[in-house]
Amino acid sequence: MCRRRCRRCSPNACKSGDTPLLVAARAGQLDCIRLLLKQAGVAKDTLNKAGNNALHCAALSGNADAVRIVLSAAVPNVPNKESYLPLHVAAMHSTGEVVRALLDAEAGIEALDSTKSTPLHCAAYEGKADNVRALLAAGANKEALNEDTVTPLFGAVHYGHVEVIKLMAEAGCNLAACDQNFGISLLHHAATEGKVEALNALIKLGANLTAQDRDGDTPLHAAAAAGELGALKALLAAAPAGAKEVKNKLGLTPLHSTAQDSGAREVVQALLDAGVNKDATTTEGDTALHLAAKAKHLEAVRALLAAGAAKVHSKGGHTAVHRAVEGEAQGTDQVLELLAKAGFNLEASVGGVTALTHAARLGATEGVRKLLALGANRAAAISDTKNTSLHLAAALGHTAIVRLLLDKAPAAVREARNVSGHTPLLMAAEKGSDEVLKLLLAAGADKTAMTTNPDSWQALELAAKNGHTGACKVLVEAGIDVNQPNPKTGCTPLHRAAEFNKADVIDMLFTLRSFRSKRDFRGYAALHVAAEKGSLEATKALLKEMGDQFRNDPTDKEKRSAFIVAAIYGHVDIMAALLENQGNYHRIEPDDTDVYGYSACMYSARHGHVEVLKFLFEKTYRMNSSLALVRPDRATQEATMHLAIGKTPGHTAVLAYLLKSLAANVGIKDKTGNKPIHYVGKRGLPEMVDLLVDAGADINSLNDNNRRPLDMAIEAGNTAVQKRMMELGARRS
Repeated sequence: MCRRRCRRCSPNACKSGDTPLLVAARAGQLDCIRLLLKQAGVAKDTLNKAGNNALHCAALSGNADAVRIVLSAAVPNVPNKESYLPLHVAAMHSTGEVVRALLDAEAGIEALDSTKSTPLHCAAYEGKADNVRALLAAGANKEALNEDTVTPLFGAVHYGHVEVIKLMAEAGCNLAACDQNFGISLLHHAATEGKVEALNALIKLGANLTAQDRDGDTPLHAAAAAGELGALKALLAAAPAGAKEVKNKLGLTPLHSTAQDSGAREVVQALLDAGVNKDATTTEGDTALHLAAKAKHLEAVRALLAAGAAKVHSKGGHTAVHRAVEGEAQGTDQVLELLAKAGFNLEASVGGVTALTHAARLGATEGVRKLLALGANRAAAISDTKNTSLHLAAALGHTAIVRLLLDKAPAAVREARNVSGHTPLLMAAEKGSDEVLKLLLAAGADKTAMTTNPDSWQALELAAKNGHTGACKVLVEAGIDVNQPNPKTGCTPLHRAAEFNKADVIDMLFTLRSFRSKRDFRGYAALHVAAEKGSLEATKALLKEMGDQFRNDPTDKEKRSAFIVAAIYGHVDIMAALLENQGNYHRIEPDDTDVYGYSACMYSARHGHVEVLKFLFEKTYRMNSSLALVRPDRATQEATMHLAIGKTPGHTAVLAYLLKSLAANVGIKDKTGNKPIHYVGKRGLPEMVDLLVDAGADINSLNDNNRRPLDMAIEAGNTAVQKRMMELGARRS
C-alpha cells in the first residue's frame, strides 16, 4: 500500500549542464561561490538539466555555510523539475544544520512536492533523524497527509527507520494514525512489510495490537496474509490471548488469511503452534483448509492436514475437495492427491453436488481429470435437477471436460436423464454447444431422444428454438430428419424457429435440399405460428422463402389464415408484413372468415385490439367499411359491435372507435334480437353505457324475449353497469 513517495534527488544530478556557480555550490567551495556571485554577468538563477539551481546544489553539498552564501543572492522556494524545493532536497540528502539554515531563510516547511509530500515526509522516509528533529523543532505538521493519505511516520515505518520512529513518537506523533483509504494503521503496515524492528518499536511505544482496518483485519491478519513470519511471531508474543482468533468482516481469522493469501507453511505452523482453532469457519463456512486448497497452497494444506484439520462442509455444501477444483488450475492435481490420501470422501456432497459435478460446472478441466483418475463417480447426479457432470459440461460447452467424461463411460452415463428428461445431447442442443454435440454423437449418444416435459422436445427442435444454426447443422449432418414432426404436437423444427423468432434458423433450414414445410396438429404452418407469437423477423423470413408452398393452402384446420391469427393476438406488425408481401403469400381478403364465420375485424373487436381494428379500416377496407361491421358470425349472428363488448379497457377503446370513427349501428341485433346495449348489461363496463346512449342507443330496448338491458345486468350480477343504467333511466321488463 505505502509505496515510496519521495523520489531520491541524485547527488550526481549537477554533473550535467552545470555552470561554475552550480559546480562550486555542490562542492561547498565557499570562496568560489562568493567570487562567482560578485562577478558581473554571472547568472545566479541558472538551472542545470536536472532542473536544480544553485541552492539545490548547495543543499546537496551538506555545507550549511554554502547554503547561507547562496541564500544571500537567491530565494529559498524555487522547485526543481521534480517539484522539490531546496528544503525537500536537504531533508532527504543533507544534514540538520543545512535544514535549519534553509528554515532560517523561511523555506517552505509545509511545501508539497508532486506526491503532496512535505519535507518532513521526505526526511522520515529517508531515515534522516537530525533532519526530522530540525523540522519538528521548527513546527512542521507531523500529521500531514500525502497523496497516499499517510503521515510522515508511515514513511519511517515503511523503511524500518527505528530511530526516526522513536523520535517522532516522542514528539507526539499519533501512533493510532491510519491511512484514509483503507484504515491501515502503522502496526498493520510494519507487519505487512515485515519490518520487525519497527514493529517491536511500535509495540513498545503502545501501538494498538488489535486495531482493525476497514476490512476488519488486525495486524496479525496483515502479517499472516503477507507471510511475514518474524512480524507474526512478534505480534503473537505481544498480543492478548484472543487476538489470534479475531475475525475480519468476512469471518477470516489470521489462520484463514495466511491459508488464503501467502500460504506460507511456517506461518501456518506458527499459528497452529500458538493454539489457534484450526477448524474455525468464515462467514461462508470455510475452514483454513478450504481456503488453502482453493489457493493451491500445497505446504499450507500439508500443515493443516498434519494438524488434523476437520473434513467439514461449508455453508454452500463444499468440502476442501470442492474448493480444490476452484480457482487456478495449476496445483489442482497435487492438492486433490493430498486430500484423497488424507481420506477425504470424493463423493461427499450436499444435495448431490459432488466435487466432480462442481468441477464440471466450473469448467475445471484439471480438476475433472484428477478426480476421474482418483475414481470419482461420473454417474452421480444433483438431487433436485438430476443433472450429472456430463449434463452440466454439455450445457456449458466445456468440450475438454465432455471428452474426459465420455472416455470409457457406459451408455447409462451418456443417456442419463435429468428431471425434465434432458439427456446430455439434448442439453447440448438446447445450449448450442456444437463441438460437444459432435463428441456425444461420435460416442453413440441417442440422437432420437426426447425430453419428458409436456411437449417432449426433440434435439433439433431445441436447437431451432434457441437459434443455434450451428447445432442444427450438426444434427442434420448426423442424420436427423429435418422434417420429423414432434409426435405430441406435430411441430417441426421450422415451427419452433417461427415460434421463437429465429430467422437465421429459418433461412438455414430452407437451404437444405431435404426440407419440406409441414403442418402441426392444429393445421398450423410455420407462418401461423409466427403470426400467433408476434415473431416479425421469422414472418419476414418465411414470406421470403415459402412462395408456392403456402399460396394454395393458406389456412389451418379452422380455416384461419395467418392474417386472421395475427388479428386474434393483436400483432399489427405481422398483419402489415403479410399485407405487404401478398405476392409471396396469398391475396388477403379482409372479409375472409374462419369456420365460425369470424373475420379479422370481428376477432379484433372480440379481443379488444383497437390498433388492429384501426389498421384494418385504414389499410384494407377503405371502401364499404359498413359491410364489415354488419357481417354476423354463423352461430349467434353476433356482429362486430356485439363482439366489442367486454370487460377490459381494450374493449372500451374498440367500442369508442367503432362509434366515433366509424359511426357503427347501435341498433344492430343478434339472433335473439339483442343489441349492443343488451350485451353491455351481460358483460360490459359502465362507460360503455354512456358511449352507446350518447350514440343514440335505446337504454330500454326490448329483445325478442322481451328482456331489457337492465334485466341482463341484474341477471349477470353486473352491479356497476346496473347502477349506471338506472342513473340514466333504465327500467326492468
